[in-house]
Amino acid sequence: MLEGKEGRFRESWVGIAVEWEPPSNPSPLRALICKPWGMADQKAISATITGRVQGVGFRFAAARFARDHGVTGWVRNAARGTVEVWAQGDEATLDQFVVFLRQGPRAANVKGMTVLPATLNPGIEAFNVRY
Repeated sequence: MLEGKEGRFRESWVGIAVEWEPPSNPSPLRALICKPWGMADQKAISATITGRVQGVGFRFAAARFARDHGVTGWVRNAARGTVEVWAQGDEATLDQFVVFLRQGPRAANVKGMTVLPATLNPGIEAFNVRY
């Protein structure tokens, strides 16, 4: 059981709060943000890449870059001719991955890209090409 000015909570063996009691002298409650051990410095993104990005090896180049740099997640072609990516890793590595995605492989012609923050998923442990 851990106690502090934010209240008391019990942790499971993986470091995720499973029970929480508010403090006995309540102050305005702050959001309780719990991340599994080892993911505290991680972030996740969702990206959509437009342009000539299908049929040029974009997904496989993205997967190779991600695997070589320790990024986990997935990449897939979308029905509207775009490529969608969901990835997580440390911030510096994800920044490098985004730079790669904006450029793409040699045969690609990236016209635009939207990058949004996403929720971490500790269950994803590899980077895969989805079909």
